[in-house]
Amino acid sequence: MRLFRILFVSLALLSNAAPAKADIFAVAGSDLSSDFGAGVGGGLGYTYPFTDIIGLRFDLTYLRYTFQGKNTFGNSNITYSRIPLFAGVRGGMNIDKNARFYLEGGLEISHDKMDIKGDYGGETFGAKSGKTSMGAAVGGAVQFGITDFFALGLIFRNHSSSPGYFTYGLSLSGGF
Repeated sequence: MRLFRILFVSLALLSNAAPAKADIFAVAGSDLSSDFGAGVGGGLGYTYPFTDIIGLRFDLTYLRYTFQGKNTFGNSNITYSRIPLFAGVRGGMNIDKNARFYLEGGLEISHDKMDIKGDYGGETFGAKSGKTSMGAAVGGAVQFGITDFFALGLIFRNHSSSPGYFTYGLSLSGGF
């Protein structure tokens, strides 16, 4: 809950820095392997426009994947978290008076952390691992103005950092 308060305060502060645009978003991430399923998370984005069409885009996202399983060796819980930082170019155009379409591409650095806990034959075990990787990402968004200042949107991005994945979700933007 504290994280969401920080993100909303950050959104308000960034939104006052006209003409820039800031947004907060909730995302789901695609399966990293056949056992994890989709991850969930959120983030904060910021676009600094050079013109009405093109600008610099920055995103900080948090995704969390969990797996709980039972096999012949015992029980295991695996938590995998990913924090990608994206920097790139975003281009946009109006679809109509209250809707805007965006395409974006850039580079990202991602810090991944895995935490494994389980039991085997009555004994508990645990391990932690982390890595940082770089990759490229491309995506798009559609935003629909709900007031003169705020917009709701749909977002999608394909990420090449290892292992590759894609994210999709909803956004609330200020400065539309």
